[in-house]
Amino acid sequence: MRRLVLMFIVGLAALVLVPHAAEAKGVKLTKQQVETVCDGKQSCVRDCGLKNDHLCSFTCKNDKCSGLCESCPGKSSRPFPNHYSKHVVRQAVRRAP
Repeated sequence: MRRLVLMFIVGLAALVLVPHAAEAKGVKLTKQQVETVCDGKQSCVRDCGLKNDHLCSFTCKNDKCSGLCESCPGKSSRPFPNHYSKHVVRQAVRRAP
């Protein structure tokens, strides 16, 4: 009985923690944030990341603005989907002039 319970717990943990392909979702931003990052424009694509080694797109459509890391790895863990991609976009917004 113990072995069955242990196998169930290990299997459940593996299912939750194993990387998988996640759908890319953008980070919600304000219109002002997008305009700041895009030098006054409603949309742009620019380098982002710690060493500008990624490509991020920022857009505003119908008063809904978002940023998305286009070149970030597509895999993430299930408990924290798209965590790295969101971090890179938020970092680009903070570093904007």
